[in-house]
Amino acid sequence: MFTFIDQRQIKAKVYARREEIANEMVGFTRFDIIRSHNDKNRMQELFKSLSENGAWTEEEQEEIRNLDTTLANLDHEYERLNATLGQDLMEVKTKYVATDVDQLVSPAGFHPSEPVFVQTKVAIHVNDPRDLPKNFKGYIHNVEELTGNYDK
Repeated sequence: MFTFIDQRQIKAKVYARREEIANEMVGFTRFDIIRSHNDKNRMQELFKSLSENGAWTEEEQEEIRNLDTTLANLDHEYERLNATLGQDLMEVKTKYVATDVDQLVSPAGFHPSEPVFVQTKVAIHVNDPRDLPKNFKGYIHNVEELTGNYDK
């Protein structure tokens, strides 16, 4: 049995979050965003220094307090959400999904506890693996284990 998956319905949450980010970034220029990316890069350098040296100098401590990565993080999240919108997704409402891949990918914009994954070439949704065709050669994923959502 083939079930049509409404991509707009699944992606509604992603569209909403993308709009929230766009609203949060109103009033900032591309220069502000680039500066935030530079701050993010510098912060990564400082954390590398910390792991190598075991401590920051007083100057590094002061510098890290003044770095602001907020816009860089929002910009990166916006890009990841756009990538999600370009992919076909599947919402699994059964206990198992049998696929042609050994790992399912949880797309940006969804919490790992949500049973939403990047659509695979083969995806057979079943509540009991014994319902799969006898000749099925692929991977069977227990969605409850993947999402941590166990029936109580």
